[in-house]
Amino acid sequence: MIAAVIKYFVPAAMDELLRNVAAVLGARHYLREDHWSGIFQKLLRDTPIASVGHYSSVINLSHLAPQLPQLSRKNGNDAGRDERLATIFSLKRPLPQVDATRLSLTNRGQDDVVSGLENAVARLKDLDGSAPRQIVELSEALLAETEAWARALTELISRQGSVFSTAPEAFELARRYISLHAGAACLHLWLHNRDEFDEFFARGEWLGLCLNRILTLFQPRRPSLPAEFVDNVTQQDEETVRRRSSVLAHSDAVGPHRESRPMSALVSYGGDSQSIDCHRAELWKNSGDPGRRRVFVKRP
Repeated sequence: MIAAVIKYFVPAAMDELLRNVAAVLGARHYLREDHWSGIFQKLLRDTPIASVGHYSSVINLSHLAPQLPQLSRKNGNDAGRDERLATIFSLKRPLPQVDATRLSLTNRGQDDVVSGLENAVARLKDLDGSAPRQIVELSEALLAETEAWARALTELISRQGSVFSTAPEAFELARRYISLHAGAACLHLWLHNRDEFDEFFARGEWLGLCLNRILTLFQPRRPSLPAEFVDNVTQQDEETVRRRSSVLAHSDAVGPHRESRPMSALVSYGGDSQSIDCHRAELWKNSGDPGRRRVFVKRP
């Protein structure tokens, strides 16, 4: 079930993101040369295939739709759910060993991420005011949308009976469930790591933007968050890019040349090669297998 959620949500979110960026770039997003070496046009061309692959978006929805009645059932205070969620979302915990014998095509109606949302919202309210008011309100709105989704599903089943999963409305409800799952995952990630990372992560402005973006799928006219949310996240993103660029430009791979200069890269896969310009440290990777990717980056 979670595989179907991820395989639908990630390509769909990337597709929407690229469409929005294309609108910002205007006519420049058509360029295949000069403007950043046409890298955006390449992304725009290559990303949509992710929604097809061996398991298309429609197939993911059709796989999820029949499971919706089980997923809508409330499991109450599941004693082991909080521990399972901590194992999934706490980035400080070691990963458990994979037991391949437990892999299954269905999860038998158990989705800790969404079923644990109500407890997560209650936990959020118990943080003694340390959680931003906007995040509490957004989390409550997400929980309300989950309850509205369950009511819509009940109504559909009462009208369609056992063949409900073939109705067009079932696909829309599956799509809505995927978005609710993504929002709940964001909240769990913050709750289980807010005391483990830096101040930026703990403030939760990124979480506010994520939840608000997901909620606009249900409420297109939702009010915007305060400008400082966007400003602070943008500033953090810019700082991260600068820091990573600095690491690349001054890495040991550059050798005696510490300055950052444009370099050319020859990227080959099998017998096909393409030369591109980039700002990266001198790099050479060769797995020894001629069928694997080899990347040569050298100064012009």
